[in-house]
Amino acid sequence: MKKILILTLVILSSCTWFKKKTERVVARVQDDYLYESDLTGVIPRGTIPKDSTILVRNYIENGTRKNRAPRRAENNRPGGKMVFSKQPENYRTSLFIFQ
Repeated sequence: MKKILILTLVILSSCTWFKKKTERVVARVQDDYLYESDLTGVIPRGTIPKDSTILVRNYIENGTRKNRAPRRAENNRPGGKMVFSKQPENYRTSLFIFQ
């Protein structure tokens, strides 16, 4: 029994899921964080600092807007549970027809 407990503690302590991320946070929207490493590939090589600032700012603003819209819509929705059983299939069919 002791061995199982020790093994479990070792596995859990080595798991990165439980460790806090030590990276620098660039932006935060409610419980979602954008880290510096998430910006990899946003700025092409050779971009001047002024342009890179604009690219990063646009990336952050677009990302936060995407995250806020569904949450705001869900909070503003009148009571009741959201049901998405038929909508994905209808949307898929519409996409096929459109193509």
